[in-house]
Amino acid sequence: MAFLFNANMLNSQPVANVKAPSHYSNPVVIMIPDKTPTVNLKGNKTSVVLYVVENNSGRTKNIVNGNSLAPGYKKYKADVHIRGDATANDPKKQFEVKIHHDKKNAGTFLGMKKEGKDWVFNDCGAVDMTLMRNVITFTMQFSLGQYAPQWKWFELFICDSSASIQNMSDILNNDYWGIYLNFDKIMFSPERINAPYVAKVSKKDIPFNYAIIQLNQADTIKYYRLPVNGSQPIALTAGVQLYEPRKKDVEEYNSTDSSTILNNVNNWYYTGSTSYDTNNWGGQMNNYYLNFILKTTDTNGRGNAIRNIRSITDYNSFAIYFLINEISKDPDGYHKSTFMVKNKNVCYAGPLWDKNKSYGNLANNNDTTFFYNRPEGWLFHDTANKINSNQCPVWWYVFLSDSVFCKSVWSIWKDKYRNGMVLRYATLESKIQRQFNYLNNPYTTSKGDTTSALIRNNQCWPNGYNQTMDLYLEQLQQLETYLKKRLAWMDNNLVALLSRSGMAIR
Repeated sequence: MAFLFNANMLNSQPVANVKAPSHYSNPVVIMIPDKTPTVNLKGNKTSVVLYVVENNSGRTKNIVNGNSLAPGYKKYKADVHIRGDATANDPKKQFEVKIHHDKKNAGTFLGMKKEGKDWVFNDCGAVDMTLMRNVITFTMQFSLGQYAPQWKWFELFICDSSASIQNMSDILNNDYWGIYLNFDKIMFSPERINAPYVAKVSKKDIPFNYAIIQLNQADTIKYYRLPVNGSQPIALTAGVQLYEPRKKDVEEYNSTDSSTILNNVNNWYYTGSTSYDTNNWGGQMNNYYLNFILKTTDTNGRGNAIRNIRSITDYNSFAIYFLINEISKDPDGYHKSTFMVKNKNVCYAGPLWDKNKSYGNLANNNDTTFFYNRPEGWLFHDTANKINSNQCPVWWYVFLSDSVFCKSVWSIWKDKYRNGMVLRYATLESKIQRQFNYLNNPYTTSKGDTTSALIRNNQCWPNGYNQTMDLYLEQLQQLETYLKKRLAWMDNNLVALLSRSGMAIR
């Protein structure tokens, strides 16, 4: 029987000890704790030193000189900790990483295009055996003209404090942890979510004009939960958090200014008011749903209400979010791992995040009849979706009842799918194959063994879906088959969905 992961396992080492080679096509990161014997794999922060060998040549590169790490590496001090709610107990961990910048190591990390201190080392395979689902999501969003996390593959070694880059044979033989994907942590920053956001008390501006909102983030220690009125019906999602500024940022202000920040963001998201003011984004969505969607015969004031919603919502970003969410058919889509940005009084959707369970992922659930695995059916909750009645917060019902929003969705689809290539299957399949070829770039050892990053990773973290290359390729083919069928199904059914709003297709 093929080995399958037990989600409750708390391994301190990979399932299989892979003796790693000396040559790599990917960048390489060696993580060594500098204050504790080992890297904490259960949630607490660990101070580490990261030794980074960058490689952007597309060719294999020898990282060993004698028995030492070859010259030219970069050294960073950093703090790392385990991240993820559902994935924290998976054997292959993912990490949140904060680089300590100083004059000696300032600059780009891992050769990424833009400088940054805060990163995610994504596990790439605890759920998604193809490793491709987040990459294809970020690529689509970026190709549609929006910010998406920048990313780069690398191979990771996690050592104990006794390890030394002067003894590379020991590191190569014992500390290999497989392929990881480095990408942006979601945050306000000129090269990420670009807004004149101020987080520190030393600045004069109090940061309530700009905020990052996340849905259903479980960590209430780090993040404030925005108000949920107990008398409201199913209209609003149950958990909406203030992701940035975080609690510690707000608490650095004096009590008066802290209250100003929280009251402003709270009132922007939801108040009990039925007036159509611009400082009540979620509340207006709730009111519109109750008054004009559930009560379909009541049209008094409908025009003014939807015009005001349009003025405080960036329809283009929500339209792109809708299309990619539907292509991926993410079980968490719309209601979890979901980000929005408050830019003064206007709400923007995105960036998209955490799509490893998406795109008909049979490794996540091998039932081919499961709603989320089938290429047919709208993820957006309508009468065809009986799986999760809480799939969508109220605003998606509002948007899809508005012909102006639906025209925005149709314009993107017509331009980027029907008349263009960005969303076409051939384009996405080509991007997946390019990444596969990169990760499977072979290197022949002196003993005649042929290996690649992908083979090493699958040997390091074997399970019933990737133990052999044939099994891995089945997963890759399943992803590509899903994409092809999903795009065709959406093209055949999108007009009918959007036309419910009264939109005329041209």
